[in-house]
Amino acid sequence: MNDIRDWFVEYVYWMNTHGYGIAERDGANNHATCFTMQTAQFARFTGNELLLKECRDRFKQVFVPKQIAADGSFPQELRRTKPYGYSLFNLEAMSACCQILWTERDDLWLFTLPDGRGMRLAMSYMLPFIRDKKKWPLPPDVMYDKEWPMRQTSLLFGGIALHEPSYIDLWKRLPA
Repeated sequence: MNDIRDWFVEYVYWMNTHGYGIAERDGANNHATCFTMQTAQFARFTGNELLLKECRDRFKQVFVPKQIAADGSFPQELRRTKPYGYSLFNLEAMSACCQILWTERDDLWLFTLPDGRGMRLAMSYMLPFIRDKKKWPLPPDVMYDKEWPMRQTSLLFGGIALHEPSYIDLWKRLPA
């Protein structure tokens, strides 16, 4: 087990010091969210509390203010050729960050900026389009459009964390 742990210590160090990792970390869209999601899980596995704190701070200081618009959408994802799929994907990655980084003192599911932006708003924005994709206001994604939505873990995790049973009911009804 120590060999595996040591490998992840080295890997997460590389992710946070190599140009490739830094470019992903500093991205403005789901790339940065996924980088942080992975870093958080690897830091959790290796017991790197400093890196976990950095991930929590990044979520609050970068992702919420720079990725979530006033209406709860993800503008960086809406500009892409698959805005629906990428919006779902970023919501998934952000919800995974909330789960991985959760502590009793620091619940990212409940974190909101003074203007109301946070995970509850992001979930509320996407929910009508997960319930009924025909309501999605943008053109269909150029690929995989027919496959979405699926049983999004953000619905399950968000339903539990935000005390929204309707999210869990929808999660149960969607294809796995």
